[in-house]
Amino acid sequence: MFGVIFGNIRHEGAQHPRCRFPERFYFLKKELGIVEESLPPVRCPLYDEWREKVRIESVSLIFASFYINNPASLFGHTFLKWNRQGSRGDDELLDFGLNFAANATTDNAILYGIYGVFGGFPGVYTLFPYYFKVNEYNDWENRDIWEYPLNLNQEEIERMVRHSWELGSTHFNYYYFDENCSYQILTLLEVARPSLNLSDYYILSVQPLDTVKVAVRQNKLLREKPRLRLSAFGRLRSRIEKLSEKERKLYFKLYPTYSLPPEDIPLESRIALIDTLMDDYFFRYYGEKEIDPAKKKNYEILLKERSRLKIKRENQEPEEGEDPSLGHDSTTWRLSYLYHSQVQGFDVLFRPALRELVDPPFGYSPYAAISMFALNLRFFPTERIYPYFEKLILAEVFSLSPMRAYYLKPSWGLLFSLESLQRRYQEDKFHDKVAFVGQLGAGASYGEKPFTLFLLPVIRSELSAAIAHFWDPSVGVLAGILARIATRLSFLWQLSSRYYFRAKEKIFLEFLSQVNLALQRNLALEASYHRAVARLKSPMLFQEEILFSLKIYR
Repeated sequence: MFGVIFGNIRHEGAQHPRCRFPERFYFLKKELGIVEESLPPVRCPLYDEWREKVRIESVSLIFASFYINNPASLFGHTFLKWNRQGSRGDDELLDFGLNFAANATTDNAILYGIYGVFGGFPGVYTLFPYYFKVNEYNDWENRDIWEYPLNLNQEEIERMVRHSWELGSTHFNYYYFDENCSYQILTLLEVARPSLNLSDYYILSVQPLDTVKVAVRQNKLLREKPRLRLSAFGRLRSRIEKLSEKERKLYFKLYPTYSLPPEDIPLESRIALIDTLMDDYFFRYYGEKEIDPAKKKNYEILLKERSRLKIKRENQEPEEGEDPSLGHDSTTWRLSYLYHSQVQGFDVLFRPALRELVDPPFGYSPYAAISMFALNLRFFPTERIYPYFEKLILAEVFSLSPMRAYYLKPSWGLLFSLESLQRRYQEDKFHDKVAFVGQLGAGASYGEKPFTLFLLPVIRSELSAAIAHFWDPSVGVLAGILARIATRLSFLWQLSSRYYFRAKEKIFLEFLSQVNLALQRNLALEASYHRAVARLKSPMLFQEEILFSLKIYR
């Protein structure tokens, strides 16, 4: 305490403790009733210069949506935006972003995962111009950015700013699942408003989207409705969807060369087409060094013509239901009655993160599924009192990208899991035998609402001491239909076929039918039918099961 107030203990050339820890000095001065004028004067040139630049009027919580192509951003990312005094409109790009992230010290994927899980990376706070993150997330990675304005008063904002200065000279061990970017941002909000208990809400893991929910929905920290900054692709898609049929045909004719729309069409249509073509060019060529000179020249002509028209570009407003904070919570408990090959039992699934394709889509991408460390156990009381192990999903990602006339992107999926071999071989001796499974597939999907069809060729490997040659590779096809019949009602029909190169029974078929009915935001009913065929020739060997489930998202 005395070191903070009087600076008796400090290293030569270092900042005075009152300069290095301004919030602690302010706290002690207030709590102990110390008059600052009675203390020896202290100059803090670095801190004073920083505070002169950092004049904050308000604070927003930022959520950058899920980015499936980067494991570190699989669940999204949260950070704080410090809004400068008088900042409005496009000026907000010059506001400040306050971020907590791991300072990765390796590019090795295996070490990256180990260090991330067990706190091997130092986590540091950084302050940067907001446009840095807009460029990174919106433009490079094509992620939507949601801004949640917080109702912090000026005293709370000043407390946060002072404490943030203190954090700049230290680091915290970064843990991917709990003490991560989201957890540290919550603790910073608790400093600003000590009556909050945001970080106490989490026990096992802290996920970026859930921190938005607990801060905004449960603690009523939202000052006004959230604002969406669409990604480059989101802006393009939104504009194309708003074009009339005639305008859309003209766009498809113009976008390969980015030629100027004809002048003999209505002004409103011409502006809409120019805006769409500009967004198209930006989406496809942002950051590219080698661009067709003719396209580049035509784009410059589009910019000049759009500037001449002097009509403000229309912002793309989000549709109702897209706000990520409206979605179900990330952790899932599924409790099921199970009818399995004429035997009745119970099935329990615990999934810390995140969702299946058939889960309610509110606030999430309806075409993406992510599961991490999902444990599935089964109980058959008439057979034994302890459970059967069914599956442990270590990591599963499934990303559908419906084909569009203006943009083609592959759909893909990967799976790493531990699975019971009983379903594959359908013999009792395999009940407690487990295989490590790795599967990768890539293909195409088509259609959006209400039906999305997908087809993915897959390669798969199963490793287990219970398998004759230890390793059993296979190739196959995964096909299905995802249907959003109504707002709260989803269906999934899926067929999987695999050919095993080293097994006695070469062909394995699986059919899955699921239906999910959302009752509330965090509660759903689900039913599924599953049929697995392990032998096609006579006598056919297959299993059938039906599950009636209650899903609780917490």
